[in-house]
Amino acid sequence: SKSGDEVNLLFPDWKVSFEVHDTIEQTDGTISSGSKLISELLAYLLDILKKSHHMKLLERDFNSDKVSFKQSAAYLQTISLRNSSFKAVSSEESLLQLCLYLKYKEGYMIVEKTVRDFRLNQKSLAFKQWVQHTKARTDRKMEVDRHRWRLHATANQEIDLQAWYHALFYKEVYRLRGYFWYKDAVLPSYRQSYDLVDNALTPLEEAALAHVLCSPDTSYGDVAGQMFVVQAVIPPAQFGLFQQLAAQGAQVVKYPRQGRPAKKAFRFSFVEGNIYLTWKGKFGNQGVGMGEVTAVLPGIGTEVLKWSAQAAKAEQYLSLVCADRSVDLFFETVEERNSWKDLLVALHAKEQGRLLGVESMELADDERDSLFEQLVLYSSIGKLLLPEADKS
Repeated sequence: SKSGDEVNLLFPDWKVSFEVHDTIEQTDGTISSGSKLISELLAYLLDILKKSHHMKLLERDFNSDKVSFKQSAAYLQTISLRNSSFKAVSSEESLLQLCLYLKYKEGYMIVEKTVRDFRLNQKSLAFKQWVQHTKARTDRKMEVDRHRWRLHATANQEIDLQAWYHALFYKEVYRLRGYFWYKDAVLPSYRQSYDLVDNALTPLEEAALAHVLCSPDTSYGDVAGQMFVVQAVIPPAQFGLFQQLAAQGAQVVKYPRQGRPAKKAFRFSFVEGNIYLTWKGKFGNQGVGMGEVTAVLPGIGTEVLKWSAQAAKAEQYLSLVCADRSVDLFFETVEERNSWKDLLVALHAKEQGRLLGVESMELADDERDSLFEQLVLYSSIGKLLLPEADKS
């Protein structure tokens, strides 16, 4: 500041004062006015002050820009963190909502399945009850109709083999008409005879009959039927011997009631469908039906053998006992005698109705006390096939 002849320089902590004279001697010896010098000094100081003030302003602006930049970076980081936090919270909320939705969906599916199973079980139970109720109402009609159908078959079983089959196996062959739409079974029309579809024999059948001794009334069906049954009820080794005796025969010593023992050609023959053991005698072919045999005795057991057989070879003898006679045979070895014995015992049992390895026909538990069931079974298969308790 300038006041009168004095110039003051003010600083924050101290002050400088200059006293101004009118004339001032310069260093080079010249005299200058003091006021002019003071004015120049003041102008110079003011210029320095302005520059200093300007520098302070620039420094302040620079410092404020640095602070603003730092604040801007921190703000941007804060905004980024806030956005990330918001996205994380949003994702977590979405996951929670999805888990809740899946739980609701799973619960709905469980409930739906439970309800569906319950309805299905109720429908199944209702259908079964309806079937049982309908079956109970028609069972009585079915039993009456089956009994009528069986009586019709039983009444005609003597004239028709099919009727015999229906009467014996009525439980298996009777055709039910259903539980809901009841209808009487059709009664078959049985008859005494049937027309043959083809009565001509094939070359194979003619060849089979050419090697088998048969009576004039024996058909191929009779021989084939007997062969089939024999093969089913005896072991393979015995069936091989049966085939040999049916086709070729064998030489065996026969002890007659009178005369000397002699070898005869024995073979199995078919007479009207029945199996006969035949041999060539003085008066042609002779034989005995296996159905007529009452017993097959090994060893010396008949009157003929007791009178003429050799006791030392008792194990080589075999007898077929009938009601009025016996056929007594002697074999070269014990093994041959045993083979014949096993085969003849099996054939005798077959012709008597005792099929080896085949169970006898028995009545059911609820039919044992029924006289009608026993009579029908007796008329169908004969007394020999009935169980021991039912033969009385």
